[in-house]
Amino acid sequence: MSAVTLLAAFSGMAALALRMNVHHRLALENTAGSRLPRGVWGVAGWCVITATLGHAVLGSGGWIGTVSWIAGLAVGGFAVALVLAFRPRVLLLTASGTLLIAVFLAAR
Repeated sequence: MSAVTLLAAFSGMAALALRMNVHHRLALENTAGSRLPRGVWGVAGWCVITATLGHAVLGSGGWIGTVSWIAGLAVGGFAVALVLAFRPRVLLLTASGTLLIAVFLAAR
């Protein structure tokens, strides 16, 4: 499992979490992200997760890449749950930061 898979999976799962009413209200109340329609978060999350699958399969092969991707989603989802439980306000900042780092690492 690569660092790109983990970081991008965290960002994708965070975007999917922000699609939900409860997490959207907790994490984005009175911020710039709260002005976006919630559907945008869902589309962005699925796009990032799909791109992560492509990166994992191209990097490790078909079966190993898919298993690595599933493991990355599990770890990313657990990390999102931890952030939402203890510091929901920093979810958008950490998700965007990890996505930028993942893109930078993938480009190398």
